[in-house]
Amino acid sequence: MLTCLACIPYLTLKILWIFGSHIGIPDGSELLDHEGLMRVANGLTVLMDATAVTLAFALARSWGRRIPAWLIVGPMWIATGLLAPIVAAWPLDLLTGAASDSGSSAADFLQPWVFNVVYGGFGLQAAGLMTLLVLHVQQRWGRLWRGRVRDLPVLATVPATRMSVAGAAVLAMYPLIVHLGWACGANWFLTEDTDGVSAVVHAVNAGLVVLAIAGAAALAGAGRRTWVGRLDTRIPLAAAWVGSSAVGAWGLWLILSATAFHGDTGNPDGTEGFSAQLVGVCGVSVVVGAILVVTGAHLLTGWRAARTPDLSSAT
Repeated sequence: MLTCLACIPYLTLKILWIFGSHIGIPDGSELLDHEGLMRVANGLTVLMDATAVTLAFALARSWGRRIPAWLIVGPMWIATGLLAPIVAAWPLDLLTGAASDSGSSAADFLQPWVFNVVYGGFGLQAAGLMTLLVLHVQQRWGRLWRGRVRDLPVLATVPATRMSVAGAAVLAMYPLIVHLGWACGANWFLTEDTDGVSAVVHAVNAGLVVLAIAGAAALAGAGRRTWVGRLDTRIPLAAAWVGSSAVGAWGLWLILSATAFHGDTGNPDGTEGFSAQLVGVCGVSVVVGAILVVTGAHLLTGWRAARTPDLSSAT
């Protein structure tokens, strides 16, 4: 119920915009230059939010446990990735005062109250969905990762798994360095310096890259004989889930956004290069997220095969 109610402000605004309302959009906003494309994008995001409501019902009902895993895990991975950076960055914006100190560029795009209403709804939506997801996966698959990291089955494919995570870590250095640079005020690939809000967002994005690699490395067995091995398996699993989904899903979303809104000129002001270079950063992020999610699926399959005999003998 909380998740469904949290979607109402966002869905209401989107539906109003689809039908031509300009509520919350100031005169001169770039959005008004792409009204047809904006309607398509709003229609897509309405479908995405409707999917979130459907997922909430499925996760909260017993029949949801009969749905194929990929129909739950796939959409929830994307939903987690799109919501996590917003949920983390928005409160930090408010706490640091960055939102009020640098709201001019955002206000040119949408009126400030829109961000507060929508992001507040996203926060409640994320809380509801994540609570339902944790309860669902714990009941359905919790046996696969019970215990501590050092208790996880040692799979024959450990070397290949570690190589995959290492490859993802090397690739992740590119978006990590770029996001850290933007967070520190650099304007690499940009036409103007980042403002306070952008700095917070990019700092969060950099942290999510680190979170993804650290969680995946722990699950792949790195540091198994150190303090990492004493961690509850759910800690690195949650880190890898949130981090990889944020890196991959947001990278893909930004590619689509950059291509749609800036595909003709490369930049809002007509200069060249921004869109291509930004898509390059996001493209690497998508590859990193894809490597980690495939590696995670492989690990879960291996743990399931290794622990099935234990479950059979226990019964």
